[in-house]
Amino acid sequence: MRRLYAFSNRNPPLPIQTYDDDDDDDIENTRIIRYSNNNNNNAVRNENKTIVRKTTNNIIENPNTDYNYTETDNVYLNETARCPYIRFPWWLWLLLALSLLGLLGLTLGLGLGLGLRKSSINVRCTGNNCPANSQCINNRCECNSGYFYDYSMSYCAAYLHVGITCSTSNTNQQCITNAYCASNGYCICETNYFLDQNTGVCTALLARYVPCANDDQCQTPFVCKVSLCDCNQTSYYDSGSNTCKRLGYVNDPCSANSQCVQSANCSTTTCQCPSDHYFDTAEYQCVRKKSIGETCTLSYQCITNASCTSVSPFSNQCECNSGLYYDTTTGTCITQLTYGKICTSTSQCIDNLLCLNDPIVTGATFQCICLTTQYYLTTNQTCISLGTYGDACNTGGRPCETRYGKKMSIIFFVFLDSIQ
Repeated sequence: MRRLYAFSNRNPPLPIQTYDDDDDDDIENTRIIRYSNNNNNNAVRNENKTIVRKTTNNIIENPNTDYNYTETDNVYLNETARCPYIRFPWWLWLLLALSLLGLLGLTLGLGLGLGLRKSSINVRCTGNNCPANSQCINNRCECNSGYFYDYSMSYCAAYLHVGITCSTSNTNQQCITNAYCASNGYCICETNYFLDQNTGVCTALLARYVPCANDDQCQTPFVCKVSLCDCNQTSYYDSGSNTCKRLGYVNDPCSANSQCVQSANCSTTTCQCPSDHYFDTAEYQCVRKKSIGETCTLSYQCITNASCTSVSPFSNQCECNSGLYYDTTTGTCITQLTYGKICTSTSQCIDNLLCLNDPIVTGATFQCICLTTQYYLTTNQTCISLGTYGDACNTGGRPCETRYGKKMSIIFFVFLDSIQ
């Protein structure tokens, strides 16, 4: 079977003609008859009445079939040939035009913005194109001193000073250097730093012997003592451990006097109070012993050879022990004077003796003696009254009063403080 195709601009096109290849007679017997309708009734003229297109209708008869076909030929005269085109609606053209204008504006705006925009922090810069509160350093934009870059806001913000409210949930919000946002919502200095009131910054705590204004400025465990950071009054500095250790009490081990409490000395590797001091357990230091007549609670608080004696139901005071008297010159309790010793007060004499001056004796001084009506018995160091007329006596024993040769008149002076 052979297929024949007809190509034409006729409308409608010719149908496909087929025949059998084995039957050559069919081809010879096939006749196509054309009838042309060639007139000017189907002509198209322009404004000058010139025919520019002429349509010819051809009638085709096919003897082998029962169908007739009409073939149309379009002839274009004096007109340039054109390709077929697609017509779009007007609103589509308008939308396309607006899109092109928007794209052009975006391109111009982007180019202008890239040319005029300021560099960001840590971005390469040239000159003065850095954001506010920043400057171009080594071709990089950096925030000025006292500012930090807030990434959430994309600008350099001032650091928050100590005491200013802050938000612990805002990780970008920052306090000044060496400070942080505490749980109470305020900026405070970090550990080992203090707020310098003069500069307003957090400064590292001061070491030993560095000038200070208060205890908060010194490193632990130092305090501000006499305007210098040092150990407090109850401790000493141990260079080996770089710490302050408690001052040694009485009998505590030591290697230097500075390791013992106030007024104590390091004696034979232990802290001891001086002989005229005692350890006050309330003040934890050695204090001077109480003198004669001062109020006391315990005898060890009194000077040597003295005791805390009750002088009333509600008062105790230090008194020299029996057989001793208080020497105001040396401030100590010393042994009382015996018979015939020079004295200034009867309290200096042993019991039964008085500090007297016998004006009858030329150049006599005050001595510890008995009354003129007494004599001193050396065996028991006491004064015994002289025997009167009729009393028993013996030589070397009890003497008698002298009544002959002079009027019995004894004049003596006794110091007021001897009358007790």
